[in-house]
This record gives sequence, C-alpha cells and structure tokens, in this order.
Amino acid sequence: MADTVSVTQLKPCPNPWCEQSDPVVGERRDVWRAKRPLRVQCQCGMAGPDADTEAGAITAWNTRASTQPAPAFPREEVAAEVRALRDALLWYRDNAAMCRKIGSIGEPARKALDADGGKRADEVMDNSPVLAALLQGKQP
Repeated sequence: MADTVSVTQLKPCPNPWCEQSDPVVGERRDVWRAKRPLRVQCQCGMAGPDADTEAGAITAWNTRASTQPAPAFPREEVAAEVRALRDALLWYRDNAAMCRKIGSIGEPARKALDADGGKRADEVMDNSPVLAALLQGKQP
C-alpha cells in the first residue's frame, strides 16, 4: 500500500486556519488492530473519516458538505420583504413619535395607531416567508 497519493487527487484541507494544505493518505496510528483503517490526514491535525481502502479514504475526504449554503429565497424576494418590514416600522415610529404630542397636534397619529391596531405589522409579518424562516432558525 502506498503511504501517500498525489495531492492533485485530494481536495485541499478544509481547515480555514491550515497553512499546510498538503493532506496525505495514511494509517491511523492510534488504533491497534491487525488491519488499521486508512484516512486522509493533514499536517495541521485535520483528518477525514476512516476507510478500508485508499480510494475509500480519498472519496470520504473529498466528499464534503457545502460550506456555502444555497439561499432558501431569491435575493429579490428577501429585499422586497426587508423593504416592507422597514416601511411598516417607519410608519409605526413616525406615528408613535407624533401621538406623544399634546392636543390636536398628536391627535391624527393617535387615531391612525388606534385604527391600525397592529394590522399593518400583522400583514407584513404574516406575508413574510423570509421572516418565518428566520424565526425558525433557517437561513433565508
């Protein structure tokens, strides 16, 4: 069995702080069995899953989850929802600021907030799949 394989067959080390980036296939030295498992290892300490064959170790090392998750929603849809949320918040901010004014100056804002009763916020939030995803801990 060859102790190393060509680096061109292996993806580089996934460790973002690795300065070596020259992984090799080798036997696990910490396992005491008649046939030690193989794995791809980097000098930085990063190691891939165990395998019975060199090809299996390389395949396991090269098969990784994407580090950049695909966005769940198109960028335009996210931008549109952000604008709608911003507009609703600005409306509430402006009316809340005005309704604190004494007398007739604050009366239109108090009436607007009273008439709205939170409908504007509910409408934006209820029609926001991006916000719903974020509240569930998902990536938009």
